[in-house]
Amino acid sequence: MQKIAFNDLEAQYAHLKEEIDAGIASVIKGCHFISGPQVGELEQALCAYTGRKYCVTVSSGTDALLMPLMAWDIHEGDAVFVPGFTFLPRQKWLV
Repeated sequence: MQKIAFNDLEAQYAHLKEEIDAGIASVIKGCHFISGPQVGELEQALCAYTGRKYCVTVSSGTDALLMPLMAWDIHEGDAVFVPGFTFLPRQKWLV
């Protein structure tokens, strides 16, 4: 049986190995494992790429779903309509 790779991560890593390894070493050396300078650099690059004034990165898909609900002041009892193939993360502030 022949294996067909959807994304050849090994080839991608080999191509970018020096840049990836240097980035990892920079994070480890600076001990900025959460919200380090690389996060700000990524957000600025995303702003430039998308042409937007602000871009915010988050740690998970759940946080990405939760942020707009919090920004729009959505609480328990409010109606939120979503497609049938998604979910609403249950957070303490929604309970």
